[in-house]
Amino acid sequence: MKKYSQFQEWVSRRMEDLCSRLTPQQQTIVTLVLFTLFTICSLFVMGDALYQMGKKDGRREQLDIKHIDSLPIVKPDSLKQIKPIKFENYG
Repeated sequence: MKKYSQFQEWVSRRMEDLCSRLTPQQQTIVTLVLFTLFTICSLFVMGDALYQMGKKDGRREQLDIKHIDSLPIVKPDSLKQIKPIKFENYG
């Protein structure tokens, strides 16, 4: 964990040194270029995801639908084996 924080501090110092050399106009240009690149990449990823969803939707697979089977009928004798719960004992 110590090495991670040291690496993080080194990167932070390095970025501050690089950014302090730029004029405010250059900082604005760099920010706009990075923002534009990020926007283009995110739009590409979103467009590709929508294309892939539409591609799969075009060839729908036939669903195999089966009818519901009837349940077995329970004999009345087996119902007597269930003991009813007396709620008077639990409260």
